[in-house]
Amino acid sequence: MTLNLETKATFPVFTGRSGENDIKWREWDFTLRAYLAAREMDVKVYLPTKDEDVPPMKIAVPQMDGNNQPVVNQQGQPILIEQESSNAKNLRWLFGFLALQTADKAKRLIQEAYQKHGENGAWAYLELRKRFIPDRIVCKHELLQRFFSWKMIKDDLDDALGDFSYLVSRLHEVGSTVPDETMIAVMLSALPERFDIFKATMAHESASRAYRGEALTWPQFEEALRNAMLRSAHDALRPCLWP
Repeated sequence: MTLNLETKATFPVFTGRSGENDIKWREWDFTLRAYLAAREMDVKVYLPTKDEDVPPMKIAVPQMDGNNQPVVNQQGQPILIEQESSNAKNLRWLFGFLALQTADKAKRLIQEAYQKHGENGAWAYLELRKRFIPDRIVCKHELLQRFFSWKMIKDDLDDALGDFSYLVSRLHEVGSTVPDETMIAVMLSALPERFDIFKATMAHESASRAYRGEALTWPQFEEALRNAMLRSAHDALRPCLWP
């Protein structure tokens, strides 16, 4: 059975009600990222962070004549015209998708974003993120992510997993609960490029489990990551073992 992520039945609706805490947002946001990955859309482009620029809806391109040659002005410079970029259609599509998958407070915010920014879905996502993730919560999880990314630079994933788990346990001790979904999302975002296939696989796995009403647990994710590490090490040795 092919997982269809285009219907409300397989994707949660985010309302932004007071009863929906940070965990609810992160579940919704993580599923959205998995959805974009499934449609082969660049998450980094279409879901920018708070501090990143939102991609423009239009770009300047040379005006072409009937012979498909650039039209120039008196100074010999090409005349530029605004034209929709290849991203524009996807940004409009993303905006419509956000409008369908939100309700109540969140939907009203999307409507406000439309009035302010037009059909740029990236702006709509930023408005949701700014409203529903308090800075203190964002900073807490970004601290974990920065630390883990630093461990990744050292290229010792096994050591990084141990240190990451220790940091999370310390947060639990002081009453700051980090759910499995958040730990997994932070971990995925910090992995180096050679784990891109693994990250895509985990995104699909998480979406599939959500469809079945299940959730990927931290122990399951950790085991899958360790297996991926072993496969990566084995592949690196293959030229030496089988010349």
